[in-house]
Amino acid sequence: RASKGIGTPLSVLAKCLPSDIRLRPFPHVVIRQALDPSLYDELAAGFPPYDPARGGALKSNRYSWYPSHQALRERRLSETWLEFIQYHVSRRFFHEILNAFEGSAEEMLRHTSKTLELRSCTTAPRFSKQRGDVALDCQLVTCSPVVATPSRSRGPHIDREVALFAGLLYFRMAGDDSYGGDLVLYRESPSGGCLTFDDQNHVPDHAVEEAVVIPYEANTLVMFLNSPRYVHGVSPRHPTRFPRNHVNF
Repeated sequence: RASKGIGTPLSVLAKCLPSDIRLRPFPHVVIRQALDPSLYDELAAGFPPYDPARGGALKSNRYSWYPSHQALRERRLSETWLEFIQYHVSRRFFHEILNAFEGSAEEMLRHTSKTLELRSCTTAPRFSKQRGDVALDCQLVTCSPVVATPSRSRGPHIDREVALFAGLLYFRMAGDDSYGGDLVLYRESPSGGCLTFDDQNHVPDHAVEEAVVIPYEANTLVMFLNSPRYVHGVSPRHPTRFPRNHVNF
């Protein structure tokens, strides 16, 4: 499907090739320049600023989320943004994900009934009044500027048990000369012992080691499956006046 205003594919997976599927340390996709430049530029120009009302008081390295159900209900974003969000909570996009990870589809069933046929599932925006077998989100996320000392917005962790997959599309601002904020994919440390998790699904630093670092670069997509072994996190960000912007799938 093409955007009415842009005339280019909306999907962040439109350019996905078999060579973009990487298996180590676990199945993931990295696509640089994921969106057509004209579409990306239009979306970037309309990316909303950090909103303390959603993320709490303006503290250092604090997340603010604008979920799809809220964006579609309020309709404050541009028509292109609304089309983009609507597509990425659709059944068609869910099938794109299944196709991309077809060789690792069994991982997506780890926390679901083994009899569940994912391709027959209905979809709906997460937290909306609509109901579907799979709840999808395409939420705009801003992490506030870092003040005084370097910090991590999220250390090594796994996603919640209900998550089948996760994706990030970076919207790094023009002129952002900050350091850090990269996505880190971890492997288990040979000397770390068994993985243990706290009540937020965090993993001790000594239990893992960095395997892959995907830089925080504009128009870069990262997508990966969720599993109890698929540990990831965000590298420390150094003091900066710039926020860290991305879309979370």
